[in-house]
Amino acid sequence: MQIDADREDAHWVRVRQITALGEPLLELQPAGGEIRLAFGGDVANSLVCLARILGAGGPERSLVSALGDSGYSEWLRERLCREGIRLREPPLAGEPGLYGLPLDPVRRPGFSYWRAGSAASEFLRSAVARRLGGHRAECVIRGGAAGCWVGSGERWRHIPTVPVHALDTAGAGDSHLAGYLAARIRGCARAESAAYANQVAALIVGQRGSAPREGLTFPPLPAQTSGSTS
Repeated sequence: MQIDADREDAHWVRVRQITALGEPLLELQPAGGEIRLAFGGDVANSLVCLARILGAGGPERSLVSALGDSGYSEWLRERLCREGIRLREPPLAGEPGLYGLPLDPVRRPGFSYWRAGSAASEFLRSAVARRLGGHRAECVIRGGAAGCWVGSGERWRHIPTVPVHALDTAGAGDSHLAGYLAARIRGCARAESAAYANQVAALIVGQRGSAPREGLTFPPLPAQTSGSTS
């Protein structure tokens, strides 16, 4: 797939695979005085949302990471595979990283992280990222309640969003990325894709936890626009 990032009407076509590099995490969710074990992490949340939006007809979704070899590693690995994510990982020993949602979102809204020395952090530290080779990337800048900006180079558009009551902002940016990718993969232009991404993020902030809950219904993808298929 090749596109001209400077062309606002450029569409994505023939996307057969999405491969992401990152660290899935175990997630601690406070609920009614108890702590529930779930999973999250930006790359995992984005791929799960993408899978839920596109369904079985979407491109293959692969995740390059390292989960380790513990019982928690197996638990996390099984949850990701259940979501249709293909794992590509080296056989490294260790544990997955862990983070917790705030116990008191009003007084102490920040997350707590325990990631130092995790299998993925050790793997990613040694990984070498390839440069874009001078190509100008297509970018989305998120602005929370202000919406987002999409474009490249000197050409940018602001896409506002409808204000909603946020119950939990964990996973908002991850789902926004998934929504944008899903719409672009289905042939939508940048502005339409960004507007759809705003809708998806607004849905996620209305739930507890960063990954979409079971049974969550995403808004339908916008119809493919006519125009260039570059």
